[in-house]
Amino acid sequence: CKHAGRAAQAAGNRYEAAVYGAMCGDAALMLPACEEWEAMAWVLFRSWLDTRVDYNLYLAARADADSSSWNSAGMDVGWVEPPCEDKGASATDVFRRMHACQVAEVARATSQCQRVVQRHLILILFENDTEEAVRALVGTLREWVVGGMAADPSAPPPPKTPPPPL
Repeated sequence: CKHAGRAAQAAGNRYEAAVYGAMCGDAALMLPACEEWEAMAWVLFRSWLDTRVDYNLYLAARADADSSSWNSAGMDVGWVEPPCEDKGASATDVFRRMHACQVAEVARATSQCQRVVQRHLILILFENDTEEAVRALVGTLREWVVGGMAADPSAPPPPKTPPPPL
C-alpha cells in the first residue's frame, strides 16, 4: 500500500497518493492533497491516532508474548515490527504544525474565529489540563466580545452606518 502510494506520488498523482496514504496511515502521502483546514486537521489527527493505537497495540503484544495464552495458541509475535515510537505528541503539537503550514488557505484559516473555537474545543477533549483549556477558550471569547473581533480577522471591518434619523 505504501509502495503504491509512493509510486503515485512520484508520478505526480497527489490525490491517488493521498488515497493510498489514508489506507495505510501515512500522513506524508496525504498532506500534499490538503488544501483546506478541515482536510489537514483530519489527516494530522488521524495520523496521530493511528500512531498511538499502533504503538500501544505493539506494546501490549510484546508484553503478552511470554504469557501462556500466546504460547498455548502457538502464536508468535516476534514478526511484529515496532511502529514509529509514540513520542508523546499532543493535540497542541498537531495545531502547531497546522499553524506553521505552507498552504496559504490552511495558515489563514488557523486564525479564523470558528477555527480558534474548534481548536479550543478539541484541546478540551484531548489535553490533560481541561480546566486550563476551558479558561483559554473563555478568555478568547471574552477578548472577541469586548474587543469586537470580526469573524475573520483578515476581513475588512464592516462599513459604519449612520444612526437612523429621529
